[in-house]
Amino acid sequence: MLLDINSDSSDQPVMLTEKTEFETSETSNGYSQVLELAAVMRASQAFTEETDSYHLLSKLMSILIEVAGAQRGCFVATRAAELYVEQIVEADSSVQPLRGGIPLNQFENVCQNLISYVAIKRHFVILEDAVTEGLFTQDPYVQRHKPKSVLGLPIIAQGELQGVLYLENNLTSGVFAAERLGVLHMLASQINYVQRLIGYYGSSQSIQEPKFGGALTSPMTPLTEREIEVLQWMAAGLSNKEIAVRLVMSAGTVKVHMRNLFGKLHVNNRVKAVTVATQLNLL
Repeated sequence: MLLDINSDSSDQPVMLTEKTEFETSETSNGYSQVLELAAVMRASQAFTEETDSYHLLSKLMSILIEVAGAQRGCFVATRAAELYVEQIVEADSSVQPLRGGIPLNQFENVCQNLISYVAIKRHFVILEDAVTEGLFTQDPYVQRHKPKSVLGLPIIAQGELQGVLYLENNLTSGVFAAERLGVLHMLASQINYVQRLIGYYGSSQSIQEPKFGGALTSPMTPLTEREIEVLQWMAAGLSNKEIAVRLVMSAGTVKVHMRNLFGKLHVNNRVKAVTVATQLNLL
């Protein structure tokens, strides 16, 4: 079950928003857009270079905390209304992939109440100084570790909560900016895709070597330029609406392109499409 929120601090303010989709092309300034593009390119390169799924997860997590300005963080996945810590990263050390995950209520090195709040409300939370502002000033973890900048970001795909990205910077206040949430959501969505691929194909399976019944060397019908563009942004974790904004088309047109490329790749969902496209060197 999702953790209960401490009721004795419910009257405290918290920075949150009703939005759960982030359109970075409209809200970011020029410098932020450069950072976002660089992060997307590095993530795409990681998909191309890494054949081991856990190494790929480590690279994606490292890119994520670097672009966010975080010292540490974790990706918490949802499994049948339960929360599991799947990936832990520290800026000064390697990423720790937790094979099988750890139930959130058994992992004490994060603010459990904040993560649970974000999962339940589906709102992002940014705390510029967690000790002095927000719902969680009296939280045992906050009282003990006194984190400064804290971010909790719901990761939502196709209207479903996939997990929560949790980040901290314990040296500097006000690190996490709302205009950076789009690229963070994108990278976290990629991490979620890889995590789901591991569950789908098995932990020992290379992400670029899925278990197909026979050899697959090329799609029966070549993808159009537009279909490849949709596929690339889909692999980056964007929603249909976000892809539509990027490619200056309607969300309905994106759905048509997606349906066509699914048919050409002989798949029925995004995860399988990205897996097959990776095998075919389309990304």
